[in-house]
Amino acid sequence: MNAGISVAYVTQPKDRRAKPSKADLEAAERLRRIWDAVTTDRPSQEDMAEALQVNQSAISQYRNGKIPLNYRAVLGFAHRLRCRPEDIRSDLPEQQVSVRHTVTSVTALAAPKTGWPFKISRDRYDRLKPRDRAYIEKMLEQAISHCEGRLEERATKRAGKRQYRAAG
Repeated sequence: MNAGISVAYVTQPKDRRAKPSKADLEAAERLRRIWDAVTTDRPSQEDMAEALQVNQSAISQYRNGKIPLNYRAVLGFAHRLRCRPEDIRSDLPEQQVSVRHTVTSVTALAAPKTGWPFKISRDRYDRLKPRDRAYIEKMLEQAISHCEGRLEERATKRAGKRQYRAAG
């Protein structure tokens, strides 16, 4: 006998994410075309995920239009794929000017393969007192060591995930 027992049916909660708009889907299509057109130094989804500081599945979802391309993502993709943000998302509103300025700044700050890699001129640096140059070099060394440590942590974490997947 089942007296006093009630059965409640539990439904799965609906996905709270909004469905991508037509503009979102068009932006994803443009992103895929631009990405596929890159023939030299094409980044992998894993490389792009690291550059945008998201997981690889988010990159796949951006490419397939599952999640809308936000401004940060548009900036990151544009910089890494060497195109203009509006080439990916043509419907950028008033923030477009800010996005364009930021990409220009990021491009200007990108370290060249040879030569002086900083935004400030070498002459300006050379005019500093030796004590001030030593201080800057020490701070730069600490910053680089910190970044290298973070990269190493990420690589170790990814390797652990790969081993876990291979074992399971």
